[in-house]
Amino acid sequence: MGPRTLAALLAVALAQAPLARADPSTDRAIEALGKDRSLKVRAQAALILGQRGAVDAVPALVAALTEDREEAVRIAAAAALGKIGDPTAREALDAARRSDPDGEVRAAAARALANLAPRARGGARRHRVTVEEAELVRAVSAALGLPMPPVVSGPPAPARG
Repeated sequence: MGPRTLAALLAVALAQAPLARADPSTDRAIEALGKDRSLKVRAQAALILGQRGAVDAVPALVAALTEDREEAVRIAAAAALGKIGDPTAREALDAARRSDPDGEVRAAAARALANLAPRARGGARRHRVTVEEAELVRAVSAALGLPMPPVVSGPPAPARG
């Protein structure tokens, strides 16, 4: 990635920062994962976070994987980390795969690591760019006089109205 592309992506990230809002339901799930007394609630919270792809929940999921006393919660945390695909979870997943006292947790961690592997080999995780994201990148790139990053190159979106 060249410096101009990096500058354009940084500008886009900075432009979006004031618009970013935490999802209250994700925040509640993170809190439940760490604090609820019910193992069923904690396990369900981990699964929900994984389904949502909640990257901001990775630290809480790692903590659940490494510290929760219930196997079901650790299994759900491993599955969620594999689904989210954040490479920062690799070390915790590998440790769980090697040394968790429960065989099902070790197997879940191994499956999660297998889900991370294709992304690591394939480079950056691809996601579909929304029309709004593409328009924002186009506007920032044009304002900075930079070429369009390849991820959003192509014809502009049709006008809405």
